[in-house]
Amino acid sequence: MPPPEFGEPRAVPPSDGPVLELMGMWAASIPARLGGALMKALGSAAPMGRLGHVKRVRKAAAAPGGGPPQLDILLCPLKWREDQQQEQGQQDDGQEWSAAVQQQPAPQAHDGVAAAAAQADGPRADAAPADLPLAVAQLVQQHDLKPYVTQVPRYAPLTRQQLDEWSAHWPLNWRAPDAASVPHLSQPPPADAETMRRHMAAAWQLAAEAGAAGGVANACLIVDPEGDVVVAAAADATHKHPLRHAAMAAVAAAAEWQRQMWPNEQQQQCSSADDGTADEEQGVAAAAEGQQGGSEEADGKRRRLEGSHDVQDAAHEAAGAGSTGGDLPHPHKLHTQQDAQQQQQQQQQGPEAGAPSAAAAAGDAAGVAAAPVPSTRPYLCTGYDAYLLHEPCTMCAMALVHSRLRRVVYCAPDPRWGAVGGSYRLHAQRSLNHHYRVFQLPPAGEAAGAGGAAEAGGAC
Repeated sequence: MPPPEFGEPRAVPPSDGPVLELMGMWAASIPARLGGALMKALGSAAPMGRLGHVKRVRKAAAAPGGGPPQLDILLCPLKWREDQQQEQGQQDDGQEWSAAVQQQPAPQAHDGVAAAAAQADGPRADAAPADLPLAVAQLVQQHDLKPYVTQVPRYAPLTRQQLDEWSAHWPLNWRAPDAASVPHLSQPPPADAETMRRHMAAAWQLAAEAGAAGGVANACLIVDPEGDVVVAAAADATHKHPLRHAAMAAVAAAAEWQRQMWPNEQQQQCSSADDGTADEEQGVAAAAEGQQGGSEEADGKRRRLEGSHDVQDAAHEAAGAGSTGGDLPHPHKLHTQQDAQQQQQQQQQGPEAGAPSAAAAAGDAAGVAAAPVPSTRPYLCTGYDAYLLHEPCTMCAMALVHSRLRRVVYCAPDPRWGAVGGSYRLHAQRSLNHHYRVFQLPPAGEAAGAGGAAEAGGAC
């Protein structure tokens, strides 16, 4: 099945931004002709402060019997005393209540109406003027206003959709946030979007081949964006080992590719490790001789040293078998053809060493151009991008965090196990020492957050 046409990538932010929270405000209905004068007076008597996103006035509903146009105007917060203390204590926005706003005794409730209004956050048309700042109370008395309690959004909306929904409570001011100040809201440029679609098509094709072979239809490509080079490509192989998810196999394949591309650094690391192991072995031997037959601690150290080789062998085997689902050569052959030393090794090994792998096919499908190999080995997958057909689970998402990926792009969300938008958002955890940006790339014509690659089957 050929891959579908993919739509526009959608950024998956760490959070959806502020949540609607309503707060009580004193308001009053006034003749429209008094709107300008009262807005100016209230601007000095009770500035909006942190509520700058809330419009001070709105058009009032027309009276059944007609009459002059009316406006609803916000006087001050219902709990203005608490807000005043916060303003004076924190000085966050540099604005304070006017000096005319003075502390007053607790409200004297008349028939319990004012006391109930002071505790309620719901609209009340019958609330009597009660606990108001002195300057506001003077305006109320001067113009014979009848205050009531209404509700307004406490926080400013972040998106246009939030603006439309929250304005149903009270009209709001809104300015589209600057993408530079909110990076997770910015969309990739058209060139990057086209690159995403091309690599996702390659991941789709690799996943389809894995599904046809009896495995789970999922795949992962790790791409170096500097040269648009696929450094690793892996299909899911959980039918052979439960931990061989596509992302896990691709990370292992990328490590193997780096080991092949920078063999000198690998030898230096191994040499240092061997020196440390030899020193520890000598220490264990000396401790064993001193204790006449060895203690449990020495035996434990010896077992750990012997077991470490098994762990290394198992990791190497997993990297080799997991790189393409378990049956095909390592994906580093896609790029070692760019290195003279690797070319010579392939010629010595014979023509079979140059056989194309599944990763190479993925690279060809993605339209990867030849790129020079960096002279310095990068730290893990720093600055690379990962493309997955299905949203990664928690294990895979954490593996990509530890690998220092720059971006993670997936097609199909997983509302049950997805860790970067489907079920929850791992990239929102501030305690992590690395964070990558996340994008969903649905097929064209499908809404973001839809099944995406449902017809391809499988999951992370």
